[in-house]
Amino acid sequence: MSKKKILIVALIVLLIAAIGVGSLAWYNATKTVTNTFKTAKDGGGGGGGSDFFSIALTETSTWTDKTGDGTTGFTYNKVLPGSVVSKVPTVKNTGIYDQWVKVKVIFDKADVWSEVTGNDLTKLQGYIQGVPSDWTYKGYKVADGKVYLTYALNAKLDAADEDAGTEAGEKTVFTSVKIDENITTEQMVALTGGDGGAGFNVSVVAYALQYDNNPDQAGWPEEVTSTDP
Repeated sequence: MSKKKILIVALIVLLIAAIGVGSLAWYNATKTVTNTFKTAKDGGGGGGGSDFFSIALTETSTWTDKTGDGTTGFTYNKVLPGSVVSKVPTVKNTGIYDQWVKVKVIFDKADVWSEVTGNDLTKLQGYIQGVPSDWTYKGYKVADGKVYLTYALNAKLDAADEDAGTEAGEKTVFTSVKIDENITTEQMVALTGGDGGAGFNVSVVAYALQYDNNPDQAGWPEEVTSTDP
């Protein structure tokens, strides 16, 4: 899991009032007024620290046979063709600014999944189940031997507002992953490494971008745009 931070540059405005312009015989004076604008990171309201712009991604699951935890990821055991695995990732705004949010669902071993889906990787969208209407599926892209499915939150993810008494925005991304019931034994072995093998990964990565003053969502880093559809 990873977190993206958008840095906001503090602005310094110099206002200079010059009185008296002429030869050296005239009196003259200069006054400088410096206005410093601080972000929360610099101490200007709402606290500081490195988390002034941050997002959290956690996961819950009712799958019985699993190891790991909801912050680094579960390992799901005894997964069979046709299994519907409970996997509930949730994003939460842990900073103090509202956010645009994108989520990437990443299937490793793209070549095997291409075979499983009959060279129709659009079917992978159907494996991700229980996506709330808050999200829009944008499509997929194959890169670095993996399949990246992109989901975008339709509206901003609110920051907590103590003055207004509102809590931080929190959204479930989906609720389960279904394994194709028509997957063959050979394909399952290729994906998992066989009995006792390493298995295959379905990773979830959340990205946040400044919402305020950014209606066109400018500034997504290359890490995000390079795997956008």
